[in-house]
Amino acid sequence: MVKSAHLLMVIILVAVHGPGCAQDDLGAIQRAADQGDAAAQSKLGGLYYLGQGVPQDYKKAAKWLHIAAAQGNVEAQGQLGMMYHEGQGVPHDNAEAEKFLRKAAEQNDVTAQKNLAIMYTSGDGVPRNIQAAVKWFRRAADQGDAGAQRSLGNMYENGRGVPIDHVQAHMWYSLSAVQGDEDAIKRRDGIARRMTAAQIAQAQEIARKWKPATNGDQLHGQDKGAGAHRGVHDDR
Repeated sequence: MVKSAHLLMVIILVAVHGPGCAQDDLGAIQRAADQGDAAAQSKLGGLYYLGQGVPQDYKKAAKWLHIAAAQGNVEAQGQLGMMYHEGQGVPHDNAEAEKFLRKAAEQNDVTAQKNLAIMYTSGDGVPRNIQAAVKWFRRAADQGDAGAQRSLGNMYENGRGVPIDHVQAHMWYSLSAVQGDEDAIKRRDGIARRMTAAQIAQAQEIARKWKPATNGDQLHGQDKGAGAHRGVHDDR
């Protein structure tokens, strides 16, 4: 989980902050951060983390991310969570990692939701809790994340934290497969061979009617079945 989550965080930081940072932009970001702008503080922390426009410095990254996170900045909270998990610029502290990831996840940050789910699935730094893993995979899947949808499908296929339900599994695999997830395609086709034509048709109909949740329309882990849903890879 550590390597994959770390890579996921770096990819997101690059996507947010871009491949480089001009000195003029850096100066503006620094001034805004000094004036208390949480978004600028989070961005500055990300630049120090990546070493973009400034020397890479995990401690300075953590400093600015802490300041931004204290103001409720979701990106900073999620990044800090993984830095505590990996001991980058801060002591390795699983309790702090879980705390910051949960803060971001509760603000519907998909990456934090998936990282929490993976931690709970494997017992990585937290007590193993499959029900909690299902909750956070579902929260991310409800927002349309392909990886979380595939993982949730796997939970239903194997009865991990939820009753075995091939219709639900097929539906979630299908939603992930539509986004090009090759593993989900294989899993959907595999489970279809163990389903009746009526079950497949039911799963396909539910998938067609599915809509992603908005931030204010999350189900908060309720397991009402796919018909109620709007919308990290760990399939162990």
